[in-house]
Amino acid sequence: MRTKTLQMCTWAQEDGASGGGALDDVIFPELTDMCTEGSCYPATGDLLIGRAQQLKSTSTCGLNRPEPFCIVSHLQEEKKCFVCDSGVTYDELTSHTNSHRIENVVTTFAPNRLKTWWQSENGLENVTIQLNLEAEFHFTHLIMTFKTFRPAAMVIERSADFGKTWQVYRYFAYDCETSFPLVSHGPMQKVDDVICDSRYSDIEPSTEGEVIYRVLDPAFRIEDPYSPKIQNLLKITNLRVKFTKLHTLGDNLLDSRMEIKEKYYYAIYDMVVRGNCFCYGHASECAPVEGRGQSREGMPTAMMAACTCSTLGTSPGGNPCESETGSCFCKRLVTGHNCDQCVSEHWGLSNDMDGCRPCDCDLGGAIDNRCDQVNGQCVCKDHMFGRRCDQVESGFYFIALDHYTYEAENAKFGPGVMVVPRPHPYDHSPTWTGTGLVNVPEGAYLEFSVDNIPHSMEYDIVIRYEPQLPDQWEEVLMTVLRPGPIKADSRCVNTVPDEDNQMISLHPSSRYVVLPRPVCFESGLNYTIRLSLPLYSALSNVHSPYTLIDSIVLMPHCKNLEMFTASAGGETSRNNAWETFQRYRCLENSRSVVKSPMTDICRNFIFSISALLHQGAKECQCDPQGSLSTVCDPSGGQCQCRPNVVGRNCDRCAPATFQFGPSGCRACACHPEGSQSPFCNQLTGQCICVPGAYGQQCDRCLPGHWGFPSCRPCSCNGHADSCEADTGHCIACRDHTTGYSCDRCLKGYYGDPVLGSGDHCRPCLCPDGPESLRQFAGSCYHSDDSEQVVCVCNAGYKGARCDRCSPGYHGNPAVAGGQCLQCQCNNNIDMLDPESCDARTGECLRCLYHSEGAACQHCKLGYYGNALVQDCRKCVCNQLGSDPSSCLSPTNCHCDRSSGQCHCRPNVTGQHCDRCAPDTWNMASGLGCQHCQCDPKHSYGSSCNEVSASFTETCDCDPRGVSEQQCNKVSGHCVCTEGVSGPRCDICARGFSGTFPDCHRCHQCFAEWDNVIGQLTNQTHRLVNKVNAIKASGVNGLYRRSIQSMEKSAADLQVILDQNPASQPLSEIQNLLQQASDLMAALTLTLNNTEETLVVADKQDSAVKTKMDSMTSDAQKLERTIKELLDQVEFIKNSDIRGATDSVTKYLQLSQAAEARANASTIDTGSPVETSAALRHLTEDKLNQTTEEFLKRHSEHAQKLDTLAGELQTLDLSVIRHKTCGSPILGQNSCWSSSCGGLGCVDSEGQSRCGGEGCDGAVSTASSVLMKAQKSEQEIVSAMAEVEKLAKMVSEVKRQADQAKLSAGNVLMKTNRTKHKVNQSNEELRSLIRQIKDFLTQDAADPESIELVANEVLSMQMPTTPAHLQNLTEEIRQRVGELGHIENILQQSADDIQRAEVLLDRASRARKDASDVKDSAERVKQALEEAQRAQATASSAIQQATTNIQTTNHLLSSVQSQTADAELKLHNATQRLQRLEQDVLLLRDKSVNVTLSSNLTNQDAANIEQITKDLKQVPEEYLGLKEVFNKVKATSLPPHRSYDCPIDLVPGSTPPKGALYSLSTPEQEAMQEYIKTSLQAGIIRPSISPAGTGFFFVGRKDGSLRPCID
Repeated sequence: MRTKTLQMCTWAQEDGASGGGALDDVIFPELTDMCTEGSCYPATGDLLIGRAQQLKSTSTCGLNRPEPFCIVSHLQEEKKCFVCDSGVTYDELTSHTNSHRIENVVTTFAPNRLKTWWQSENGLENVTIQLNLEAEFHFTHLIMTFKTFRPAAMVIERSADFGKTWQVYRYFAYDCETSFPLVSHGPMQKVDDVICDSRYSDIEPSTEGEVIYRVLDPAFRIEDPYSPKIQNLLKITNLRVKFTKLHTLGDNLLDSRMEIKEKYYYAIYDMVVRGNCFCYGHASECAPVEGRGQSREGMPTAMMAACTCSTLGTSPGGNPCESETGSCFCKRLVTGHNCDQCVSEHWGLSNDMDGCRPCDCDLGGAIDNRCDQVNGQCVCKDHMFGRRCDQVESGFYFIALDHYTYEAENAKFGPGVMVVPRPHPYDHSPTWTGTGLVNVPEGAYLEFSVDNIPHSMEYDIVIRYEPQLPDQWEEVLMTVLRPGPIKADSRCVNTVPDEDNQMISLHPSSRYVVLPRPVCFESGLNYTIRLSLPLYSALSNVHSPYTLIDSIVLMPHCKNLEMFTASAGGETSRNNAWETFQRYRCLENSRSVVKSPMTDICRNFIFSISALLHQGAKECQCDPQGSLSTVCDPSGGQCQCRPNVVGRNCDRCAPATFQFGPSGCRACACHPEGSQSPFCNQLTGQCICVPGAYGQQCDRCLPGHWGFPSCRPCSCNGHADSCEADTGHCIACRDHTTGYSCDRCLKGYYGDPVLGSGDHCRPCLCPDGPESLRQFAGSCYHSDDSEQVVCVCNAGYKGARCDRCSPGYHGNPAVAGGQCLQCQCNNNIDMLDPESCDARTGECLRCLYHSEGAACQHCKLGYYGNALVQDCRKCVCNQLGSDPSSCLSPTNCHCDRSSGQCHCRPNVTGQHCDRCAPDTWNMASGLGCQHCQCDPKHSYGSSCNEVSASFTETCDCDPRGVSEQQCNKVSGHCVCTEGVSGPRCDICARGFSGTFPDCHRCHQCFAEWDNVIGQLTNQTHRLVNKVNAIKASGVNGLYRRSIQSMEKSAADLQVILDQNPASQPLSEIQNLLQQASDLMAALTLTLNNTEETLVVADKQDSAVKTKMDSMTSDAQKLERTIKELLDQVEFIKNSDIRGATDSVTKYLQLSQAAEARANASTIDTGSPVETSAALRHLTEDKLNQTTEEFLKRHSEHAQKLDTLAGELQTLDLSVIRHKTCGSPILGQNSCWSSSCGGLGCVDSEGQSRCGGEGCDGAVSTASSVLMKAQKSEQEIVSAMAEVEKLAKMVSEVKRQADQAKLSAGNVLMKTNRTKHKVNQSNEELRSLIRQIKDFLTQDAADPESIELVANEVLSMQMPTTPAHLQNLTEEIRQRVGELGHIENILQQSADDIQRAEVLLDRASRARKDASDVKDSAERVKQALEEAQRAQATASSAIQQATTNIQTTNHLLSSVQSQTADAELKLHNATQRLQRLEQDVLLLRDKSVNVTLSSNLTNQDAANIEQITKDLKQVPEEYLGLKEVFNKVKATSLPPHRSYDCPIDLVPGSTPPKGALYSLSTPEQEAMQEYIKTSLQAGIIRPSISPAGTGFFFVGRKDGSLRPCID
């Protein structure tokens, strides 16, 4: 420890005296031994007391000279600015109260605490306050109370080595990130973390704001308070507070004048540095050394009694008690002789500055404000607890201010009132309470019963509503009906009648309203509150106005409560409480249904109010079934409800839910279309369904109905009971029916199952019926002729009952389980030929396509290929090289049936036996090829020429490109390496590029294209092989003459085509099209170039814009840099004495120049001030001269005005008013009573009120005439506009007609030219087609010849193709189509003409109406003249347009007629060419069809013969019925008989009537045709009988309907 200290630690002595030394003269108080049992510490106190001289500041206002300052918070005071003079210390006795030195912050407990403070200089931001202690101290916390704004940024620092080093305790800042960017913003993780705190740096409050810093944050639990870490944290020798930033209102940023800065400075009322002396646990007290060592000579001889003051309650410093009485000097809130008791309503005697703390019992939760002096426990009301009685027990709650809410749906309704229930929304809180709202119309009322008033007092009545109309509801009357007269001793004895009857309005933009005056209610009584809505609005014309009322609320009139009422002694704390209650808008938040989060201050106030009203807390009443717990929310009493359960007590289901129970409520889930509302029965959940809907949720139709929500009965023709709910499709059709309405028979049945037809579905016996094993038809039908059932057999069956197999099928369907199977002939037989296969075994008998075998699976001898795919081709073998045994004739040789390989002679190779084997020759020998037998010495090799046997030459291969030295012995081609080709292997191969021998493989795309080209090449080779095969097989001489004739015809055809006269016009058209294409290509190229230019320009523009933005940014940065440099230059300049001198000189010169200008304007001769003074003197002289005359004239004028005023008072304007505004009803003479108003009368909005509906005054008459004139003028203007518009439209029609006429003429000329040329072409084409058709239809032409000639013809390129002709046709159609718009134009012109006539008629009527208006007669006359001229013009234009229309119609008729002829001829030519192509294609199969046709003819002849035989076998007894099938007799009536067949009815009875059914469109057409034909034949006649017979239809084979009459 330091040896030089200003304090002394004193130890308690056992004997009360020291052992000697310098301390013997000191008399110690008799203290108990506090340090014998362990360590002890001195009491904590304010370290500033007694150390004011050790407290320093770097800035204090008024130290050198008086300085002015202003107070921002004095906005309502007259005086806002003062003077600070701190040259001397503060002294109230000498009235020197303007001193604001730093020692003023030391707490003195004087009553003038707010009159002294420390204050810094104006506008200075960096200010430091520092406390220098004389020794080491424990520092616990710092409290500063500011007079002005708290600093925007500050730092608290400490030193433990007397200022040598400093460490930061805490940073404080309004914006930590800006003021201290590198400091953490928290939260603290350890007790010694250094963070930046924003709690104490807000700009509010503007005065008496506090900054509190605790060294040991109470949020951290200190395990070992004696650890070195904690002890070092508490230990200080110096404390420093650095203010770094002022809080301002922002005006200093715009104005740098000194008077602006006079508002901003640091000022502190008081500062408390809590701590104690640091004695290392060995002392219980510390005191200053001075005055402790008095000599005994100065002491009185008598022994003085020691003070018995409590160290906790005695004020520190000086003698603790009075020397005479021994009464201790107590702290502010301590009392008692020894300062050992707290004053009333305080507790907790301690080392605190005031000694004790207030009880601060909750005003509602505690019985009073007295508490236990030791632990501070207040005396709580029932079910309240906590030291302050500010908490409720579990299972109890305090109410909200709107607790007493009375729902409108529970009130008694007046006439016309009805409930409007609403389901609760799912995504937000409802804006109403209860189950919904109540619709209250104008003139109706609601009566609320109130019987639960908790406390007798005044209540504010709040009406919650939902406006439905745009205007304010003007009159709403609230009447309180009391149970009886108010007693004299009642709390409500001062109630006046106006409080029980209050009128108010409902604003459309609000959701609640509060009555203007509170109403007094007494607890224990029953009241009725009547809410009436007599009037919506006197000025509104809304029919049947209404509004929605939600509820009324009784809210305590809080201002009259004791907790907000000031006491008689002038205590202002309760007034402050009311101001705080209002400032936080605690009332407003409780009035609305939708509430914002409640602040803690409001919650505490409402807690106290609830406890006052109910003398404690209210018990939770949570429903055991609807709530999750019996414990409710302490704030408001809301229980935790189960799903879909609502209410404070969770005792009812939410709207649109039902079945209240232990698991909550279930949603009604009423279908929005099938139910009348979303609400259901609370017990059963049954929704209220619309007609036709069904189910608990009304979500489906009744059984037997469909089409929800528009339910209608199922139409199933009596064959089903139900149908699909969505589509109406019948389900489970009975009686073998099917279909949407069970209106069709099932597959395998026939008949008409439609209800009312008299028919039903019967099985098709084909042959045994659907349920048997012998049913070979899917359906059947009635025959048109025989009325027999005709079976529609399955594939493979035939016969009237489908009991036989069809051609191409085999089997035995006559036995049970038998069936017809298709003959397995690989599609090589004719399925229509009954002899094509065996009907019993299925063996193939007549194979087609050159095939043979049991299944036609092989090619015939002399053919090869795949018979399974009809690909058998004739063998092509060289007779010289083929084996003679395989050739039946020179043109018919056998080959391998699969590969087509011919059987070759020795040494002969090739598929067709057409080549010699290697090293052989002389195939023509007839014995095969012979060996070359080349001499090995004299020949180059062993191979020789196949014909002449000459010797071969040397290979001559390029060694760089071969893979082996030997070349091909026949062709001499060398064997090349990959990528090399050519006979000598000396060039790059296909697919490779470069210069031999450097060959590189081409791109991959070459291989793909090469593949395509290779396929085309292969196809070409196959065609060549086919031609060679034809050449090899030879052509019979029978057809040589036909071939020659065909070749001659083809030559003639080619000559005609070369001389085709139609080629010239087509060439011209093609040239025109080519020119148009070239023009389009040029335009496209130009457009592409333009687009590319625009894209480049856009990119350049973007780049320039980016550069401009960059340059702008750089310029701004440069400007800021220059400004900063100028500021730095100015600062550096002023920092130097010479620079500062220059600046001072500069500003001195500026000031002198300004002074000279000011003198020139005020003092110098001719200055504005002097001129103004002279002018003022002249003006005063003039006023003095004219004052008397002015006063005289003024009095005369005033007298005249008084006379005029008297005359005006007696002036009778009733006659003028009646003539001007109209005659009132008898007895209505005043402005308010007269419906016509009067002169000078105004309405409620301040507008003049004279005349009106039903008044006969001049104003009403003039208004009526003016309205008629304006209306007529508007109609005339509208008519003129329509006429002008019509004239323009007629002109446009005429222009378009002329243009169409010109276009039609051009098209007609061009069509005539084209027609002439086409006619010539058609004549020549007809001749050509005739020749080709004659040749192709010759029976002698074989298929091969026809195919060869047809291919030759098809390969010819004709310039007049169908496509070219079609293009020309389309062009003509386009031109004619363009002319077709004329009809639309003409039709539009006709409509416009009709409109013009209507408008002219309206103009005439307007002229007649306008003639009655005198003031506007001239304008109407002019308008009528204009209308007549427009009418004449329009009539002329219409006549001209009609003429043009007729001319255009004639021209169009001619053009269309000629164009149609040309188009028809072109179309015929096209069709002929197409038929020619089809004929050529059909002739290819003619030879096969001829054979088939002959076979079929033979078969038909056999069938006819069989039928004839069958007819001969008809029994003779049936031959007499032949006349029944006579169609002539079937369409005529039989002769009238001598008798009739009437049906006698029972007298008085009515014949039964059947239902009528609608017919479909086909049925209606068939019935009308039948009636028409029968009427013409005379077999039926019209009838007026009320009865009729059944009429139905039977389907025919062709799909038509046959009518039948029952």
